[in-house]
Amino acid sequence: MLRFDGRLELAGPIDLVSGDLHVKSTGGATFVRRVEPGEAKGGSGRGEDAAGIEEGVQSIGPGTLTFERDVDVRQRDADGGERWMKTDVVALELARAEAPAAGATAPSTGAAAPASDAKGLVVKRVEAGGRDGTVEFGLLGGTGVARHVTRDGDAITLEGPLHLDGLAVGEGGDARIVSLRAKTRLELTPLAAADGTPARWRAVLSGDAHATSVAAGDSHAASGAVGETIDADADTITAVLVARGAPAKGGAAPTSGLDLESLGLDGSARVDLHGRGKARAQKITLESGGQQAHLEGDAEVVTERGTLRGPVIDLDTPKGAPLHVIVPVLAPSDLALPPGTAWFGTAASDATAPGIERRIELEPIAPARLEIRGDEMHVKGRTRVRVFELPAAPDGGAEKKKIEIVRLAADQIDVWPVADGATAKGGATKTPPQIEATGDVDAFDFRDDDPDGPGPHLHLLAAHARTEFRPDGSGGGERHLLLDGVPGTPAVGTLPVELDAVLGSSSKERASLTIAAAHLDFDIDTRRIVADDGAQRVAATIPESLVAPVLPPGFGELPGAADKNKGATDPAALAAFKPLRFYAEHVEITPPQPGEPKPAGPEPKLLQGLPATSPFARALVTAHGRIHAERPSDRSSFDALTLRFDLARGLAHIAGSAEQPVVLQRTRADLEGAVDRIVTEWIDVSLTREGRPRIQLYARKDFFVVVLYPSRPSEDGKPPRRLRVELSCSDPPELVDQHLLLTGGVDTWIFDEAAEAAAAPRGPFTAAPRPAEPDRAHIRSERVELILSRPIGERVAGEAGPALVRLSAQGRVHLDYGEYHAVGALLTYEFAGSELVLKQGAERCQMLAADADGAWHATADFQRLSIAPVEAALRPRSDPDRLVRAHFEDFRLLLEAPNGR
Repeated sequence: MLRFDGRLELAGPIDLVSGDLHVKSTGGATFVRRVEPGEAKGGSGRGEDAAGIEEGVQSIGPGTLTFERDVDVRQRDADGGERWMKTDVVALELARAEAPAAGATAPSTGAAAPASDAKGLVVKRVEAGGRDGTVEFGLLGGTGVARHVTRDGDAITLEGPLHLDGLAVGEGGDARIVSLRAKTRLELTPLAAADGTPARWRAVLSGDAHATSVAAGDSHAASGAVGETIDADADTITAVLVARGAPAKGGAAPTSGLDLESLGLDGSARVDLHGRGKARAQKITLESGGQQAHLEGDAEVVTERGTLRGPVIDLDTPKGAPLHVIVPVLAPSDLALPPGTAWFGTAASDATAPGIERRIELEPIAPARLEIRGDEMHVKGRTRVRVFELPAAPDGGAEKKKIEIVRLAADQIDVWPVADGATAKGGATKTPPQIEATGDVDAFDFRDDDPDGPGPHLHLLAAHARTEFRPDGSGGGERHLLLDGVPGTPAVGTLPVELDAVLGSSSKERASLTIAAAHLDFDIDTRRIVADDGAQRVAATIPESLVAPVLPPGFGELPGAADKNKGATDPAALAAFKPLRFYAEHVEITPPQPGEPKPAGPEPKLLQGLPATSPFARALVTAHGRIHAERPSDRSSFDALTLRFDLARGLAHIAGSAEQPVVLQRTRADLEGAVDRIVTEWIDVSLTREGRPRIQLYARKDFFVVVLYPSRPSEDGKPPRRLRVELSCSDPPELVDQHLLLTGGVDTWIFDEAAEAAAAPRGPFTAAPRPAEPDRAHIRSERVELILSRPIGERVAGEAGPALVRLSAQGRVHLDYGEYHAVGALLTYEFAGSELVLKQGAERCQMLAADADGAWHATADFQRLSIAPVEAALRPRSDPDRLVRAHFEDFRLLLEAPNGR
C-alpha cells in the first residue's frame, strides 16, 4: 500500500466487505481523499509505506475509492435480492453518514441503504464502466449489459447501448419475464411510498427503447405461445415496478418480488401482441401486465380482424377472453370478416364461398365512438360501413381486387353475435351476427351489381333497421333485415331492374321497383321484401316495362282514331313512361332465386330481351288490402282488394268482391268529364300460345262491365259530343289480341250524354235525371265482339293505345232506339264514322211495335238499317218530335202501328 498526500493506493487482489457491500478486484484500488469544509489540508508524506491494509483502511475517509480490473461489486437489497455488476473500473464516492433529524423518518422505498462502515461512511455515488465499454450487472432479479453504470443515492443510470433481461414480474398465471433494451440509457429511480405500502421504482429507457414481456412458462421469447409474448418499441419507455410483499397464509409463493404496474411508451410507440394484434401511436400506456393499453395520438390497432384508427384507442386483452377495443373518436378503419360470417345485407349462404375474403371499412361521417369486444361491435355517431369481397386472384396471383357488395350508413350501429348452436341458411359453419342500425339508416346491396355503374341500385332507407335470424324448422334458418319508418317518413326499398335491349332498344336502360311502408321485411338470402302499413298503406312502384306484359299498355286506354294523346313512338317507349304506382296495406316482392329455371310456357312478348341477370325483372308481386293503383302510361287507375303480378310468367290477377268490385278507369283528356271504366269482381291475365296476353273479366249481368267513350272529332270548333257505350253480360268477357268478346246474353247501351243532360228535370229538389228515349240505343244479343285497331299490348308509332274500330253484335239482335224496335241477325257499330248498321241474316230484319194490350207485332221488315252518325240521330237538330232518323234498304210495311206511324 502506498499513501500520498490525500491519496491511497491499494495493491490487488482486493476483497472488501463493508456492511452489505462486497467488492472484489484483481487490479487493486485507488483512494483520493476529499477535503471537507473546515478540515485542514495535510498528510504524512509522499511515498511512505503504510503499516498494512488495516492502517490503510483507517486512513480512508470521505473521497473517491476506485477499483480496477475484474471488479465484482455486490450489494444486498432490503427485500433479500442482490444487485451486482462486473466490469474493469468501479469508482465509489464515499461520504459521512448524516444523522436523521429528530422525528424524521426515511422514505420507504425498499432500496438498500447506502453501505456504511464503523467510521460512519456511506457510498454516496457509484460509477462503473469498463475499458471495453461494457458493464455486466444484475438488477431487480434480472441481468444485463450496459456501457456505463451510475448510482447516485438510490437512483441508477445505465448508459447505452444496454439491455436488461430476466426481470421476473407477476405471479401465478400472470407471471411474466420482461426484457428491456435501449440505445441511450436506462434510469431506475425509487418512488416514495407511504408507510406500509410496497416499494415502487420507475424505469425509464430512452433512445430506440424496446421491451419484451413473455409468459413465465414460455422459454422462447421469440417463438413463444401465441398470445403470450408482448414486444414494445418507442423513443422512450417508462415502466413502474412494485415490490410484492409476502404471500397470504396458504397462498402460493410468489414467483418474483415485483409486479409491473404500468408500462408507458412515448414517441413512435409500437406494441406487438404476437397473434393477438399490433398497436402504434405517439404514446401508449400498458397496464395489468400488458393486458390493458391506452393509445394516444394517431393511434392504430391491427388485429387478425383488421385495422382500427383514431386519436385515442383503449385496448383490453384479458387472458382467455375476447379482445376489447374502445376508440373514443373513430378514424377511417378496416376489419376482416371471419370465414363463414356474413354482414349487413350479405347472404350467409354465400359467405363460405372458397377463395373469397371479406372486409369492412369504417368511415366516420360525424364524430363517432367505436367499441369492439370479440364479435360484438358498437358504433355511436354517424358512420358509413362498406363491405368488400376480395376474391382470390386468377392463376393464383397475389393481387386481389376489392369488390364492394354492401354499404351502410347510420347514426348508431350495433353488432351482436348469435348464441352458439344456430346454423345459418345454406349450412354456414357460423351464424352471422345480428346487426341493429338506428338513425337515418341508408343501406345499399351491390351483389350482382356494379356500385360505380349507373343507378338505381338496391337501396334501403329507414329510421331503424335490424337483422333477425329465424329458424326454418329444418335445422337451418333465414336472415331477415327489418326496417321501420317513423310517422311521415316511411321505410323505403329500391329494387333495381336492368332493361338492356328491352323492346328492341340498343341503349341500356335501368329502372327500379320501389316500396315504401311503415315496416319492411327484407330476406337477406332470397331478397324477398315484405311491406306492411295498415294505417297509411304501402306505396309501391313498378316500371311500365314490367307491368306491360302482365297488364298490357292500353288496357285502360281504348282511344279512338282522333285521340290527341299520343305516346312516345320509339321502340323503348315503355321504358320512358312513368312507373305504375299502387297503394295497399300489404305488399310482397319475391324475385326468382339464382339458378331457378325459367318458367315453362311461352314467354311474354314484351318481356323478351330482359336479361336473366336482373332478378327483380321476373319477380312475383302480390298485394292486398285497399289497393289503389295509378298508371301514367295510359292515364288509368284501378281499385281492388288483392293483386298478383307474376312478372316471369306474364300473369296477373286483380280481384275484388261483389260488394267491392275491381274498378279500372281512365279519365279522358279529350272529352271533359268522360271516364272509360271496367267494373268486375276480378281481372285475370294469362298468355296465349304465342305469348300474347289473354284478359278475362268476371261477368256482371245486372251491372255494366265495360264503359267506353269513343272519341269523336269536334263540330265546327266546338267540343265533340260525348257518346257513352256500356256493356254487361252473363259469361266472363275475354280480350285476346284485338278482340274483346262478351257472351251469354249481352246488353249494350249507347248514350248521348249531352241529350241526357238536356232532358233532365230542372230545380234544386228534383229527382235523378230522367233519361229520354231518343237519347239512348239499347242492343240485346247473344254475343258482342269489340274489335281493336291492333292486339292489346303492342305499340304502334303515333298511337298511345289500341283504337276502338268496331262493335259487332250477333245472335237474335234486338235494337231499341227511340221509338224504333227492330230485330236482326247482325249489328255493327263503326266507331270511326259513328255508323250503326242492323243487317238481315237467314231471315229479314223486322220492325216491332206493341199494341194496346202490350203485345209485340212485326209492323215491317227490311234488309238493312243504318244510322250515321249515331249522336246526330240521337239528338236530331230542329226536330220538335225528336224523331230518330234512319236509312232503310228494301223496307216493306206489314201493318200500321197503333200510333199511326
